[in-house]
Amino acid sequence: MNLVLLPGMDGTGALFTPFIEILPPEVNTQTIPLIQKVGVSYQEQAKYVASEIENDSIVIAESYSGMVALELCRQFPEKVKQIVFVASFISRPSSLSRFGGHIPSAFLKLAKKPNWFLLRVLFGGKANDILTGRFIQAMSSVPLDLLKFRLKQVASLKNPTSKLSIPCTYLLARQDVLVSKNVLHVFENTFSKVVVHKLEGTHFLLQTNPEGAWDAIRASAI
Repeated sequence: MNLVLLPGMDGTGALFTPFIEILPPEVNTQTIPLIQKVGVSYQEQAKYVASEIENDSIVIAESYSGMVALELCRQFPEKVKQIVFVASFISRPSSLSRFGGHIPSAFLKLAKKPNWFLLRVLFGGKANDILTGRFIQAMSSVPLDLLKFRLKQVASLKNPTSKLSIPCTYLLARQDVLVSKNVLHVFENTFSKVVVHKLEGTHFLLQTNPEGAWDAIRASAI
């Protein structure tokens, strides 16, 4: 099995390590970091991803990369055998997300170097030194203006209108406070077939419950 991993808001792919480490040796992974430049659209990100992967890939999109994956399915359907969205979204993820473009720089700086409370929200009981260290290292490498740009992108999302036939799996994190469960309706209206797995874990599901995520992905593999 070959898995293509598309990262969340940081865009680095560094946070996939806990998930990759628990995979059996016969599973191959390819992490595609996002283009780390302000102004790059979802469509441009998808074109770049398409240039880096083989046809008929199983694509796993985490959080922010949901729209990148959707554009990949739209523009380059031959590249995607199956799409797996992990705590992700293709419309505004919550009612508060419409204000994402107005988040103060002070708050974004806190996200780059989170205190114990924010770490608890992000990772729950899994907020150990190794995981939080990886998170801080990944976020520290992302400029504030890039984070602001991506939050503005999220704030401007509209519900998709096209219908896609590519098999879709959605991994819903039960303790996710960043993405509303209502996003499932949008996925069900966008993909002709959606399999939903509800798992214990926070928004960072591949980091807080990698075993459960892998079991769900394996069960849904075509």
